[in-house]
Amino acid sequence: MRKLALQNLVIYGGIPAAVSLVLIGSYFSGVAFLQNIVSPNFELPNPNAPREFGLLENLQNVYLIAIIVIAAVAARRSGGLARMAFFGVALFVSFVFLEEIDYGLHYYEIITGVSSYDPEQVRNVHNIGDTTQHIKRVADAVLILFFGLMPLALRKNTHPFVRAVLPSPYCLLTLVVMLVMRSLAHGLQDAGFGDPGSIEKNISEFRELNIYYLALVYMLDIARRPFVNKDSV
Repeated sequence: MRKLALQNLVIYGGIPAAVSLVLIGSYFSGVAFLQNIVSPNFELPNPNAPREFGLLENLQNVYLIAIIVIAAVAARRSGGLARMAFFGVALFVSFVFLEEIDYGLHYYEIITGVSSYDPEQVRNVHNIGDTTQHIKRVADAVLILFFGLMPLALRKNTHPFVRAVLPSPYCLLTLVVMLVMRSLAHGLQDAGFGDPGSIEKNISEFRELNIYYLALVYMLDIARRPFVNKDSV
């Protein structure tokens, strides 16, 4: 039991905290080389595109791809409603991944040598108008309700469906890490560290990284539960 508890502490708290600290420390270190590894700051046709080639953005993409693969494998192993649910997750996260990479526009612009005056202005759905702010509000509600309150409120519920989809109580630890790292990143930026940087208006990327990590850990947990098999209803 102690071994399992320690393992969960590492998975839900230690890993996201360590990764975030390395990335935040490197970006706000004042060392240009380290900052450019996390989020590059060089000239491209689209002035907002350099960060897309950094470790921070691409680690997010790795998490998303991992979720898609896990969901697809779980769908193949499952049957009935479980298969449909996992397939739906794979499709939805594929859409999120395409949104994150701007459907490959920044790669296309580099390869084709698009002029700095001619990049596509509409690059994805989530950056049109106030869509990003609406998505953040929905994400915050999901994080608080699904990963924060439900594991505590329903921890003694024995209904098969609830037991199948209920997040681990350790998800609360990841939420705490997310909040602490978000505050740290914004605090360092407000204090003038890492200036100028390519994500000075997108510091929430550090928070987004931990959201995707939490989703990945949750998907790994769900995919290993007993209901994921050919006899699923």
